[in-house]
Amino acid sequence: MTESGKEAASWSFASLLKHWNKKHNQACYLPSLSKTTTGKQYHYGNKTILGIGTDFTFFLKEMHVQNIYYDPGIKMENVSTKG
Repeated sequence: MTESGKEAASWSFASLLKHWNKKHNQACYLPSLSKTTTGKQYHYGNKTILGIGTDFTFFLKEMHVQNIYYDPGIKMENVSTKG
């Protein structure tokens, strides 16, 4: 919702379910923290989480109790550390 109470975005249940299964079946997560007190600063955890065995009903439950929120994130593909 926008500050004026207008709906900012919406998805049908079917498209959200399809997107969730496709995205999270191939996802890798790096837990992180960010601070904005003196500019943007990030701290990344030392564990990588793979999106194997994701559960859409868990996602819906956690959205309902506001433990998670929609964040478009950054999509990275074909990344290499080789120069």
